[in-house]
Amino acid sequence: TSEERARLYFDQRTIESADIASEAGKILETVRRLLIIGEPGAGETTIVLYTALDLLRDKTHPRLPLILNLATWHSDRDFEAWYVQNVAQSYNLSPLFAKDLLRRNLIVPVFDGFDEIHEKHRDDCLLKMKAWFGDLRERRLIVCSRKAEYAAAQADAPVYCELEVQPLTLEQIKTVLSLTAERQHADRALLD
Repeated sequence: TSEERARLYFDQRTIESADIASEAGKILETVRRLLIIGEPGAGETTIVLYTALDLLRDKTHPRLPLILNLATWHSDRDFEAWYVQNVAQSYNLSPLFAKDLLRRNLIVPVFDGFDEIHEKHRDDCLLKMKAWFGDLRERRLIVCSRKAEYAAAQADAPVYCELEVQPLTLEQIKTVLSLTAERQHADRALLD
């Protein structure tokens, strides 16, 4: 999302929480579609994984969050066929069952690794994703990427909110390591 569009349309705020996955889950529940970006190693994928676990615990709106790797995308693919195949192969399901899950909107796809798509195919992926998801708000999704690779794309992900993960500070790292340093020798060594 361009900075100009973000300033015009989006509320910018900082979320500081020990349970960021729960916060991301709440945002997803409100906006339905979420982009999570960050610098390499900032923890985008980790937040996505914990958000998926948080979604699994939601008894009021049962959905199946499935982590799907975008690295296999290339421009000559039909998005729906690729999506069904990715779900079926990643989770050892029949393609017919995977297609039925998509048709019934029981999946919250977590498209991880946008930055792993070959550069020349990234815009095509976002455009075809946008066409497939359309403006149907009941079709939820999460897209995860490194910041620089996403920013270099000309197209936008079909999302309604963007979370940028900031790198951990040295103090935050020390705090977390000190919680486990008594039980974990490696954490103690790293802390020292």
